[in-house]
Amino acid sequence: MTKKRTVAYSVVIGLVALLVGAALVIGQVRKVDAIFAANDARKAEGYYLSEFEFELLSVSYYLDKGRYLDGLRRLNEIHAKFVDSQGLVKVPAFSSVEEQLDFYLDRQNPETGAFYPNATDPVFAYTGVTANMINLIDDLSRRAGRPFALKYPLRFLERIDTPSEMTAALDDAGAWGSSGRN
Repeated sequence: MTKKRTVAYSVVIGLVALLVGAALVIGQVRKVDAIFAANDARKAEGYYLSEFEFELLSVSYYLDKGRYLDGLRRLNEIHAKFVDSQGLVKVPAFSSVEEQLDFYLDRQNPETGAFYPNATDPVFAYTGVTANMINLIDDLSRRAGRPFALKYPLRFLERIDTPSEMTAALDDAGAWGSSGRN
């Protein structure tokens, strides 16, 4: 094979790889657009969606950390969840505060204790939605005249229950994305 032919084949292979890569990126961008559109539709249909933004933050985290397969896997899971309504729960019409309280308590993940579905995502993804839900449950408990109590312990906090684990988690969470680089 001549040198010209080798260069020509290399250029063609490079262009094909570039086109395939561009198609994959465009497909993932379209998935993100579809997820946001589906979130709006599911919200209008009355689904419980408290963890939505936190799940997308976990995708961003994985991609920023160079964990592309984890990020794309999570993006695919989120896409299936929101576009196909896989595992989503509609918020019922409540007849009492007690019924509303029980519904939201049932959203707690028995494995982690967080109000977040995925046990393998970074801890920072759990904290925001869990704090929001704890505040809601506290308010509903007061209105129902019941003492505040969760169904499960907040086991995800065991991942950061020593000073070194907490420091590592905060350093990790603070060192990703555009805010971590400033």
